[in-house]
Amino acid sequence: MGTVLQDLRFALRQFIKNPGFAALAILALALGIAANSTIFSWINSTLLNPIPGIAHTSNMITIMRGERSEHPTPPFSYLDFADLRDSAQSFSGLLAYHDDYMAITGSGKPQRIYGTLASSNYFEVLGVRPILGRSLFPSAPNERLGAPEAVLGYDLWQKQFAADPSIVGKVVQINLHPYTVVGVAPEGFQGCKSGLRSDIWIPLGMDPMIWGSDRIKSRDALWLNVLGKLKPSVDSRQAENELNLLMQRLVERFPESHTGPNMISSDPLWRSPFGANVYLYGTLPILLALAFVLLLLACANVANLLLVRSVARRRDRVTTRRPPGLPRTRRGRRRWGS
Repeated sequence: MGTVLQDLRFALRQFIKNPGFAALAILALALGIAANSTIFSWINSTLLNPIPGIAHTSNMITIMRGERSEHPTPPFSYLDFADLRDSAQSFSGLLAYHDDYMAITGSGKPQRIYGTLASSNYFEVLGVRPILGRSLFPSAPNERLGAPEAVLGYDLWQKQFAADPSIVGKVVQINLHPYTVVGVAPEGFQGCKSGLRSDIWIPLGMDPMIWGSDRIKSRDALWLNVLGKLKPSVDSRQAENELNLLMQRLVERFPESHTGPNMISSDPLWRSPFGANVYLYGTLPILLALAFVLLLLACANVANLLLVRSVARRRDRVTTRRPPGLPRTRRGRRRWGS
């Protein structure tokens, strides 16, 4: 502790003695550290924690079917998803969702929003608890029938409904159909797809009412993205192997509905092919290299300042130790020698 205090006193004396040098050194280091902090904060929030509002995503994977692409189509039908969810043992939960635009009316002017059709266990698997009311009713046996209920996003609740604390139980119109608000999602939660914000969540079974489609009854219709939460003792490779085995059984049972590629692969959320991270994760090495270069430049600038200061102090010592009475040169310096 005494050494630290001595160092602090010495640093304070040097700062008072050479404030310009100290200010330049502090500025160079501050710029380098600030740039690195910004880059690492962006990496953490966008890539390493891609679902805002969820504390832990390291045990979650997105599930892909067929060849990888930067513009993949949703890989699963509802019936395939339901069979995989009911049979897979590697996951503590498998959820499915589909995002699209909707129109909502309930308070104020009609508004075009981005909404999500979600499986009954959507909020349960993600570990998200509404701040008001409840989540979608977790009843897998009746999932295909659905229920006209909705969970509002926090921002939509604030802007469209003026943060009404009694919003639960009220009816809103979504695509001209009535839905009862059963809950409000916590602040910051935006859904499963990185880079895209969902404003409302409704049950999968409401697909016919929202878009007039019967695809929830068809094994041929591929329209759902699937995300899984691994059990603590299972890694992604084991989960992939099990899903491929189960998928092969489905192909054998329903060959006419599985004529395309059926190989299943998985990705951590920071590398998910669904959402913005498919474009962003490739920049990770570039960003890390940029952070290293910026910090290196800051350190190099401080080293140059120290070198210049050292040379200046050495010249001062030489001038101070010169014997008196020597003639000066044209530049005002005394000559050495006899």
